[in-house]
Amino acid sequence: MYHSPATDDIYTLVRQYLAIFGAHIWAIMIIVICALAIGVTSALTSPDEYTSKTIINFDIKSSNPFAGGGAVDGSFIATQVDLLVSKTVAQRVVEGLSEADFERVEYSIRNDYTLVDSVVGWFRNKISAFIEMFAAAEEEPLWGGVGDSSSVTREKPVEYSWMASAISSRLTVTPVIGSANITLEYVAIDPYVAALAVNGIAAEFAAYSVERGTKPAERTKAWLDEQLETLKERLKSARTRLTTFQQESGIVASEDKLNLEEAKLQQLTTQLGDQEQKTKGLESRWQQISASAGNSEALSTIPQIINDPVIQNIKSDIRELEGRLTEVSLKFGVNHPQYKTVIAELGATRSKFDREIRSIASSSEQEAKLAKQTEESLIKAQAEQKKLVLQFKNQMDEISVLQREIDSNRETYNAALVEYNRSNLESLVSQANVSVVDFATPSNRPSGPNLVKNAVASMMLGFILAVGLVFLKEFFGRKVRCQEDVFVGENIHLLGVIGR
Repeated sequence: MYHSPATDDIYTLVRQYLAIFGAHIWAIMIIVICALAIGVTSALTSPDEYTSKTIINFDIKSSNPFAGGGAVDGSFIATQVDLLVSKTVAQRVVEGLSEADFERVEYSIRNDYTLVDSVVGWFRNKISAFIEMFAAAEEEPLWGGVGDSSSVTREKPVEYSWMASAISSRLTVTPVIGSANITLEYVAIDPYVAALAVNGIAAEFAAYSVERGTKPAERTKAWLDEQLETLKERLKSARTRLTTFQQESGIVASEDKLNLEEAKLQQLTTQLGDQEQKTKGLESRWQQISASAGNSEALSTIPQIINDPVIQNIKSDIRELEGRLTEVSLKFGVNHPQYKTVIAELGATRSKFDREIRSIASSSEQEAKLAKQTEESLIKAQAEQKKLVLQFKNQMDEISVLQREIDSNRETYNAALVEYNRSNLESLVSQANVSVVDFATPSNRPSGPNLVKNAVASMMLGFILAVGLVFLKEFFGRKVRCQEDVFVGENIHLLGVIGR
């Protein structure tokens, strides 16, 4: 269609469309009538269909202690819908059918077709045969065969029966908004088959829900059963290594024992420090005494000797006798018996003083030697104690490594044991979190086909198809059908319109 700013309005467009439809009115009517005839014929030739419906409910807080808790969210419902329409559940239904039910379901599926289905199926078979003529001569197998040199073993794929595909394709699953319910509907030409299929889907889905939890738990349990033996042997081996090391070392190291030995070492270190100071003082006194050997007067000036209590007492006696000698010398002469007595006592006391100084000098040497021996013995004891402490520390480090290995193996074993018990309990769960609210019963009244509904739908589809074909034709071959189709410019004038 041609447009211009002067003629682009609703009135003009309506006139153009009406002109196009008027020119093709017979074609549109023929297409709509043909579509109506096809729809009515299909409805009249189709067998009666019966719909059976059941409702299942999901209870997250079920008796299964491992099913979890909380509200049912959209992702959970979407997952359950996918599982319900899966071929796996339908295949379980097929495998559970009796021979009589299998024949009845097969008859229902194979006879559930319309005239349109027959035409479409005939064209589909012809196209498939044409494609197979030019298909590849051979296809590689999906798993390794006799001539397959591959070392990889591939699992053979599951082969679903045609009936499982047919059942899953005829099932309608509708979640109920705002609840944890899902509605299942199945349409078949046999009311018994419709009820049988939808009830079978619900029952097998409940059983499959249980198996989806128990089967992985059983596999985990079997795997952990093997691993527990290995973990138990590792724990036993680690304990054996610790016991062997303690027996070979001869000392069962412990934290308290190590602390006691370290306290002994600290005590020896303190004693050694005190003894070193004492030995240093005694050796210094002995050096002074050795330097003044044979000189009593020089020895008497040494602080260690002066401060000796015996020396101080003797010196006190000497001072007292010297005082008495002074008094006697003033009264008597040197030949007086008292004077001689005091002189004799004073000489004896001074001789005692000299002897005592020499005795102290001699004992100082022994004390210095004994102190040095004590210091050396403390050094030796400290070295042995250090060696013992280091030995204990090395043993404690080795025992700590072995103990950590035991603890790690024990934790791994306990964790595996907990998981094993959990998997064992999960494998024993026989209840699912899904239940059937209403079981389906065979319907007494057919749900289809609906003649009026098919006729209206056919007419609408035919009209849409006709309008599309008309516009497609006009797009490639436009004709002037009304005066608005003529482009009117500033310098172009319409002289007139020739009527029919």
